[in-house]
Amino acid sequence: MFCLGICRAYFHRFRNLGADGPHILNAGKHLMNLLTLIRANPKGFPAAAVQAFHRSAKGYLDIMNYLRQAPKPKDHMLMELSVRSRFLGSPALYGCWHDEALNRLLRDVAAGAHGTVHERRILLEFPRAHDNVLVGRTTSIRKRPRGA
Repeated sequence: MFCLGICRAYFHRFRNLGADGPHILNAGKHLMNLLTLIRANPKGFPAAAVQAFHRSAKGYLDIMNYLRQAPKPKDHMLMELSVRSRFLGSPALYGCWHDEALNRLLRDVAAGAHGTVHERRILLEFPRAHDNVLVGRTTSIRKRPRGA
């Protein structure tokens, strides 16, 4: 909300954005509309809210496509939410685990584990990799060369 307010107030100063400036502002408006709908319907989404959510999600994604921004996994999730909110209820009721970011680390460890010792390798390497990330030594796990 803060960024959108600043963009509105000082939009005339963003000359370096050129013709993309209005599109960037409209993308922010679509995102704010999504947030407003979620806050206005904390328990369930009536049909009108589902339609408005879908329209805003599609508008945001269309603008990002027009601006040639590479889609992110969260963009796909946004479109899925707009379709499924009728059945799943308000996105305000959804949640993520605090340590969900560890899934990428687990994926990297699993990718480096040989198929014959897959489970054992993951159980041994994951705690070590997690400790390394905590102390800032590394952010990814690489496969060990054969014979090492």
